[in-house]
Amino acid sequence: MRSASRPRHLLLCCTLPAALAAGCESYTPAPLDLPALLARVEQERGAAVPLTLREAALRQREVHPRLRALRAAHDTAAALREAGTPLANPTVSVEPRQLTGPGILGSLDWGVEAALGWVLPFPGVRASHDDYLAVRAEAALVQRIAAEREEYLSLRAAVSAAHFARARRGLRAALAATADGAWTVARRLAAAGQLGAAELVLLEGVTWRAQAELAQAEEAEAEARAGLGRLLGLSAAALAVRPLPVAPLPDAVPEPGVLREVLLRDHPGLHRLRAEYAVCEQRLRHQVALQYPGLQVGGTYERQDEVDRFGLVLGIPIPLFDRNQSGIAEARGQRAEAAVAFEGALAAQLAAIEDARARLHARGERWMRLRAALPEAARRASEAAESALRGGLVDALRYLDLQSAEQTLRLLLLDAEEAVHRSWHELEAACGAPLLRFPDEPEADR
Repeated sequence: MRSASRPRHLLLCCTLPAALAAGCESYTPAPLDLPALLARVEQERGAAVPLTLREAALRQREVHPRLRALRAAHDTAAALREAGTPLANPTVSVEPRQLTGPGILGSLDWGVEAALGWVLPFPGVRASHDDYLAVRAEAALVQRIAAEREEYLSLRAAVSAAHFARARRGLRAALAATADGAWTVARRLAAAGQLGAAELVLLEGVTWRAQAELAQAEEAEAEARAGLGRLLGLSAAALAVRPLPVAPLPDAVPEPGVLREVLLRDHPGLHRLRAEYAVCEQRLRHQVALQYPGLQVGGTYERQDEVDRFGLVLGIPIPLFDRNQSGIAEARGQRAEAAVAFEGALAAQLAAIEDARARLHARGERWMRLRAALPEAARRASEAAESALRGGLVDALRYLDLQSAEQTLRLLLLDAEEAVHRSWHELEAACGAPLLRFPDEPEADR
């Protein structure tokens, strides 16, 4: 648009873009308040310990750092989707002119030369980008839900690990107390000349070994509580007061066909990869749409000799050389990568299900055999030790051996049961869904 006019036209052309720019967003700083953040985190870690798995799962969703970050990422993607793809901004250029006629000083005048242009995108380009933003927001939601499922399965395994670590520490504590009591009796017998020095040394070694095994069990329990505390944002000391109950073991293992159906329907990793593939698919559609150029529209205005002249300029780039080949090639390659990643993950999870199911079967058979024989054997060992001690048929060292045998049998049974629980949790992680039924667990997570 060209104009030879008075300076007021120049002022109008300069103030119009400034007025339009007034609607732009302004920046508001939001610095991190470290003392307030520290106080909030400490308050959360000192909250009441959940009593049920349902309460624990709700707390995990609220405080787990990974889940918080993914919720924020989903909010960002949703905001981009709501904002949509704006139209291209029109361009305005203003250039002042000094106009002179034949008499340079007598005909001096001021004017302005202005140009207005606008690029209209090819039909479908904005829609394809809006669809891409929507698919990205959907993928961010899937990422968040998938992470919630993964962390929930980890929580279930951590609850079981903490339970068995606590039980193992209890058995080790009983064994250490028995050894300490036998050593105390042995020292009195040795002082009375009724027990030799060699037997006393052997009893002392057994006692210290029992104390060392107890210390290892206490360390393992502390690590298990710490792992559970990290998932719940709680201190390990708080979790030592109220342990969460574990799930009873089912009678049968699901068939491979059932587990494959659960895998395809519920596995969070496969859901995540499918969402990423959908993003790659929509990205390719958008890159293909970008190869078509937009329509350039412009207007002209000129005033000369009291005559107004208007004009319209239309133009379009010819996609002779640049047809967005690199963007399309990259998007097509990313889609192929996503397909290969999904296929590889599916094969890996099918193999993981087979391995976990085989381990569960073997460990379950072992636990059933031990459960049928060990409790009775432990009871007989304990009764034999008490009977022999009352009858004076054994010394303190032999009595400790019998008592240790009873505790060892109970530890073997506990280890076998824990191995079965661990195999169930491995199978849950392989198929991506809960299989055990915990007391008062969230129904939405099954």
